[in-house]
Amino acid sequence: MTVTSVVEGGVQVAIGIERPPDKLLNGGWIANIGGYSQRLFASRADTLRNRCQRVGVTRRQHDGSTRLGEDTRCHCANPTTGASDDGDFVSQQVALVGQVAEDALADFEDGVYLVPLAALSDPMLVMQTIGEVVGLRPKPDELLARQAVAYLADKHLLLILDNCEQVVDAAPHISALLLACPRLKALVTSREALRLDGEQVVPVAPLADEAARELFIQRARAVNPAMELTPDDHGLLTAICRRVDQLPLAIELAAPWTKTLPLSALLERLSSPLDLLTSGRRDAPERQRALRETIAWSVRLLTPNERRLFGRLASFVGGATLSAVEAVCGDEVEHETAHETAHETAQMLMALARLVEQNLVLADRRQHEPRFWMLETIRDYAQEDLRASGELAMIQRRHVGYYAQVAGQLGRLHPGQDARDQQLTQEMANIRAALGWACEQRESALGLRIATPLGRFWYSHGAFDEGGRWLRTLLALDAEAGARAIQPHVRVMALYSLILMTLDQHDYAQAEALAREGLALARQHDDGAGVGNMLTELGHIAEARGDLDDAQAFFEEGFASFRVSGHEGAAGRTLSSLGNLARARGDYAQARHHLEQALAWARARNFSWAIASGLVSLGHVACEEGQPLRALALYHESLGAYRTLSNPASLAWCLEGVVVALAAVGNRESHPSMARLCGAIVGLRQRVGIVSAAEWAPFVQAQTTVQQAMAADVFEAAYQAGMALAPERSITEALIATDESARA
Repeated sequence: MTVTSVVEGGVQVAIGIERPPDKLLNGGWIANIGGYSQRLFASRADTLRNRCQRVGVTRRQHDGSTRLGEDTRCHCANPTTGASDDGDFVSQQVALVGQVAEDALADFEDGVYLVPLAALSDPMLVMQTIGEVVGLRPKPDELLARQAVAYLADKHLLLILDNCEQVVDAAPHISALLLACPRLKALVTSREALRLDGEQVVPVAPLADEAARELFIQRARAVNPAMELTPDDHGLLTAICRRVDQLPLAIELAAPWTKTLPLSALLERLSSPLDLLTSGRRDAPERQRALRETIAWSVRLLTPNERRLFGRLASFVGGATLSAVEAVCGDEVEHETAHETAHETAQMLMALARLVEQNLVLADRRQHEPRFWMLETIRDYAQEDLRASGELAMIQRRHVGYYAQVAGQLGRLHPGQDARDQQLTQEMANIRAALGWACEQRESALGLRIATPLGRFWYSHGAFDEGGRWLRTLLALDAEAGARAIQPHVRVMALYSLILMTLDQHDYAQAEALAREGLALARQHDDGAGVGNMLTELGHIAEARGDLDDAQAFFEEGFASFRVSGHEGAAGRTLSSLGNLARARGDYAQARHHLEQALAWARARNFSWAIASGLVSLGHVACEEGQPLRALALYHESLGAYRTLSNPASLAWCLEGVVVALAAVGNRESHPSMARLCGAIVGLRQRVGIVSAAEWAPFVQAQTTVQQAMAADVFEAAYQAGMALAPERSITEALIATDESARA
């Protein structure tokens, strides 16, 4: 026996195809169609039967049973949109079942039968209900299961067992029936898999963007035929559908509000969808007339342990690893033995597995450590559960404490940092939630434990605005506290991180004030690394102002402080600063010496951002020495590194060099690319709030040269197109241009 489960929520399959694969109908099988995300949000579980009766697809047999006959037609919904030909709404799950039934009619000589199970709560009644539907007349002196086997043994038919979630304990009886009746097939709709031997799970995702918008428009116009849409409404429709997780029932409940509210107002009020989506169709089952009741229908089936975990999981934003779930959601009980600890962990894992089985929680197992998350509508309900439990404050504090540890472990610069940065990117939603909580509670020490290690991450990813906001807020809260709550070296590191953000936004006065404060604090507490960092940044400020002698003195003193205090890694970064300063002085031999040392330091530690920026610095040296082909080779390598980074400002710095080198090569065919890259440089800097004009003289000259060589309207069109390029596309544009010029 083959058991095939088609469950919804999480992975995009099945709903985007015209029909389930034909091979699913070959051999004994069970298809479990409709996991939580759509099973709960289906319009009506009995829609298929009602529609079939309405269009004449069902007929009464002589024995009183209801059958979808082989000589009738099945008017079913379009499985992509969830809308039938005559405009009635049919859920995604019902549409998929309907398509299977329609396709199967010709394959089953004894027909297709729908067995509604929504009203049952006793698994022992499932076999009785099957018997009633197929026309079995039970005998009082014989076991019903034996009678069902005898009655169905030679029949070639398909059973559609609808709404099996509350009677899943009947699965062994269903399995036994199928094994005993080789020509009998069963299709089971349920929000969780049956867990039978040989079961194959085929997930079905929520609707795609286009299908969700089409369904919303259809249902909105059903109540408001005069509704008109403009091209600007496309984004609002997408945002509305995404806010309700693109679930058909939620869309059906939201769409009628367009008769009262404009789309923008509806989107705003959907910040609390459970409170707004409460007026479903009167002919729907009561549990599906309001989004809250639909979710409650499933939550009420949970055990106390499962429900407690369900609520605690709402503390996560954007999902969580298994380690995070164990740390935040476990019970803080001191166990006397390792066995007791292991038992508690196993109990929590079993509860988590049950939530995943029921699609209340979704799981991504593609990575080494699985990740778990909730659809936002489900999470909203779980948050209400968490508040009602009285555990909200405790779980929030655990959540913040855990992500303070994560930030400390992943944020510091270490060899192999790229992989850690990927983890930080994945956890950023949780980190933002933790920082928000710390600010709201005015817990500056805890907030700075999170924000300070992230300064390098924010800087290297060009997130100057976000990083600066968090750091300024938390440093101000710490200062307001009077007797500062954080250790001096932590405040020094926080100030250093904020200086990095401020410098790249060209606010030199503010950066200098922060550096002076940090330098005094670091010297007061004998913080060698802090002294080195502050001196290095004072050097950058002096260099930006044109005070090259002061910059040299600051860099050399900072380098010495790093070496004396044993911070060789930080000393490597200062070598890069000394190299760029030597280039500004025109001492290219000294510049190459320092920059090549800094690049070797970065390569030894596999720091992608330092490798990319080091290559760009050497490329700039080559440009100024009149070696454009060598410069293009260096830029080409750096562009490959930038593909793995997210730092628009640093990428713009690289593209400046590419334009300068292309201009020096003198290939007129590259002018359109150069014009687009000039626009891309401005667009990239605007992404991170930098609006000042380019300052590197060779680039300014190169841009002027290409602008004068092209017709004004042609240059402007290319320039504007470049401003709209995404970072990845601008990298591709630059790589193609460097390749073509190198070949020329």
